[in-house]
Amino acid sequence: MSITGVCGENRYVGGIDNYLEFIMTPECEITVNPIDSFQSNVRMEWTMDEFYSNGGQTSFADRVSGVLGIHASRIKVVSVYTGSVVVDFNVEADPALAASGTPEEVSSAVAA
Repeated sequence: MSITGVCGENRYVGGIDNYLEFIMTPECEITVNPIDSFQSNVRMEWTMDEFYSNGGQTSFADRVSGVLGIHASRIKVVSVYTGSVVVDFNVEADPALAASGTPEEVSSAVAA
C-alpha cells in the first residue's frame, strides 16, 4: 500500500480495443478475479442527450433487468458512446448461485 493509502488506478477500455490498464504505485499487489457473465451491446436510435435525459445508465440497467427478469444489480454498464447511442454492458450470474452453485448451474443462470 502506498503512503496515501491508494495503490494506483485501473481503467477498462472496451468497445473496440478491449483492454484493462493498471497504473500501480510501488509495492502494490493486483488481484484479478474472473466473473461469470456475458457481454452484450445495444445500439439505439437516440442522441446522447436523449439517452441521459431519459435516466441514462440507471434507467438502461433497470429496463434491461426488467426484460430479463433479473435484479438490476446484475447489469453492469461498461461504456456509452455515440454512433446513435451504443451501450456496452455485462450481465452477471446471480451472486448467491455463483457462490454455491455448480459450474453448470451458474452457466445456465447467466444465460437465463
